[in-house]
Amino acid sequence: MVNYKDVSIIYDHPAFPPEGIKMGLPYNIIKKDNIFYVKHQDIEVEISKELIQILFKPQSKNIKIEDVDFNNDGKLTKTSLVR
Repeated sequence: MVNYKDVSIIYDHPAFPPEGIKMGLPYNIIKKDNIFYVKHQDIEVEISKELIQILFKPQSKNIKIEDVDFNNDGKLTKTSLVR
């Protein structure tokens, strides 16, 4: 699994993108107060985790959107320490 903070994503859906999102631009996923946003430079659009998983794909060919961990904020928890 890859933390969502470490993934750059691009819009990858045949439908016209939601308002504020542009095709071909790399976005970072950020989370504020348990709300997800996609961000490119000064563009920041609120979007659900589910829509990110449907509409975007990681820029890296080595990562699939299914490999992105949206639950971990990069903080160590008891569950993340168990292997």
